[in-house]
Amino acid sequence: LDFTSPHEVAVFAAAFWGQCRLGEILPNSANATVLAHKPTRAHVSRSHRNKRSTTLRLPRMKTKKSGEDVLLVPQKPPVDP
Repeated sequence: LDFTSPHEVAVFAAAFWGQCRLGEILPNSANATVLAHKPTRAHVSRSHRNKRSTTLRLPRMKTKKSGEDVLLVPQKPPVDP
């Protein structure tokens, strides 16, 4: 993804929101302890296996306190705009 391209940022945002439960990515408080368990821009990186894919690290999840990686991968059209 090219984060300087408005189109690709929109694609990333759609994929991001489509992959996650809102409770895993949006804080319900400004408390520092709560915020420490939510992803930030620092948790987004290129996949080491596929440079066209992006990895999002979720520091903590409802069912998995140790967190999990969400892999956002490109798909062929028409699924992937």
